[in-house]
Amino acid sequence: MKDSKDIISIPKFSERILLSNSIAIKKRIEYLSKIDYKVYAHLKPKWIENNLIFTIIILVYNANKVYIEESINSALSQTYVNTEIIIIDNGTTGDLSNRLESIFLSNSCIKLIKIKESLYNPLLNDFLDPIPNFWNAGLFCSVGEYVYFLSYDDRLSDDYVYKMMNLFNSNNTCLSAAPLVVSINEEGFINEKISDNLAKINCRTKYTDGLLLAKSIINKGDLIGAPGGYLAQQSNNVLKYGGFDKFNDITQIIKIGIHGVSGYDPTAILYWRHHSQQANKIQKQMGLVYYKEFIEFFDQYDIYAMHEKCFGADFAEEFNKYIHQVAEDGAIYSLVDSCKYGFSSGYMAFKRILIECPPKTIIKVFYRAFLNYNDEKFGYVINKLRHVFHFLKTLHKPNIAKL
Repeated sequence: MKDSKDIISIPKFSERILLSNSIAIKKRIEYLSKIDYKVYAHLKPKWIENNLIFTIIILVYNANKVYIEESINSALSQTYVNTEIIIIDNGTTGDLSNRLESIFLSNSCIKLIKIKESLYNPLLNDFLDPIPNFWNAGLFCSVGEYVYFLSYDDRLSDDYVYKMMNLFNSNNTCLSAAPLVVSINEEGFINEKISDNLAKINCRTKYTDGLLLAKSIINKGDLIGAPGGYLAQQSNNVLKYGGFDKFNDITQIIKIGIHGVSGYDPTAILYWRHHSQQANKIQKQMGLVYYKEFIEFFDQYDIYAMHEKCFGADFAEEFNKYIHQVAEDGAIYSLVDSCKYGFSSGYMAFKRILIECPPKTIIKVFYRAFLNYNDEKFGYVINKLRHVFHFLKTLHKPNIAKL
């Protein structure tokens, strides 16, 4: 970092983090304490005194520079003055590293987390996976009363923060808030069909009870459906329930957003980019399944007990059944989608299912995947793996008949 009298190095963890009683937060602190990184900030951010602060966290690694610039610029263009931006530099090199430093030095609203070595390993469990830990590193040094993490390849409308803050300020029970989601392609043009479908599964009013959103997810309703980085949240509520995690697609609602009221303003926009290097697509190429970790994750956070205490035993049991169904469906789709990337990816997913899933689930997964998916694009891969399934079928014929 270039020397400057206006730039200071600050602690990794703010006082509110160190005072947290959450076991999950303590585990994050333990992990991050061992990682070689520094947090830089401006001595005097140019914020309006006594106004609430909204934090945007952006995690960056050596990826598409154009996407990164668009994402950061959309955060810098917010009309709400008290917008804190935390850029997490996950070991970038060369021109990108220099560019991030230049952007930081030129904008007093930015904090920069410099991680010495790039870390990425989705095979590790939630508390050891670098990515969710780095999201929390941003949260842990933030000062915002509200927080949102923006993917490096997405961008926001200029009035996003202003309209989210209006939702929070107009209702003191509002603990989460969201904009309209619009799908864009690699060139930044709108995907009309995907965007229309997203609008159809986000048919809610200005304020909705978080429990109703959770029940809509469970029952495949039309109140909310969106990418992982969707809900802006009250920071203290995020901390209370253990911070960000690797299954944020669902836990942003089920773990955090379920509490209190959730606001919605469809005139603010999150532009969600679809492209070939999306994290979920890379993980499918790796043949990742996550069945076992997904099931165990909810035990680690004691979600059942929290649901039972806050919303009753019936809901806790309903959600527990839902999670097991999601894990099973996820294994099926992971196998099918991995096969699209070739035999090696499909075979790795196949092996993981055999290792992670109980016998009955294994049979159901292969039965549904190989007998119900006959798309020609699977071609050689499906034919190869189908031979294995038919062998399993001969061993478990009575069970197959019951499925």
